[in-house]
Amino acid sequence: MSNPIVVLKFGSSVLADEAALPTVVLEIYREIRRGRRVVGVVSAFGDTTDNLINKANALCEDPDPACLARLLESDETTTIDLRGIPLAPGEEARIVSELGQGEVQARLSALGPSEIVETRFPGVWLVTHYNSENEVIGKFIEVCKMPQILKAQTEDIREGLAQLTAHLA
Repeated sequence: MSNPIVVLKFGSSVLADEAALPTVVLEIYREIRRGRRVVGVVSAFGDTTDNLINKANALCEDPDPACLARLLESDETTTIDLRGIPLAPGEEARIVSELGQGEVQARLSALGPSEIVETRFPGVWLVTHYNSENEVIGKFIEVCKMPQILKAQTEDIREGLAQLTAHLA
């Protein structure tokens, strides 16, 4: 492989505060100069993580159907990154189980496999992305009429129209 991917993780011991950012940037740049593609993973500064955990816990203590109400009233969509919030062991599985499964399922193979499942609550979707080893790399709850990943892009529709027109000519 000519351009290998390297993952650089900078935890709180390296990235204690903003003053450490130049060191992190230099390390990332050093890998790029070596011809590697870099994925940088950094910790939050100070109490940011604890504050996010507290907010997530406050939101989960008394859930309400506000996301679906906003979707009905204004077409406002909501996405919850299940991998981006701190969950105790087994909580993600419990959430998925509670959501259940509805009538619609789709499996895509674009930039790696993705699975889109309507939950038992219409308008609430579970979207899971996998890497080439079939490991989960992203899992989202999307409150929307249809997940964006299932919608045809305008440029793709134009290309499809051109191909269909040429085929029918």
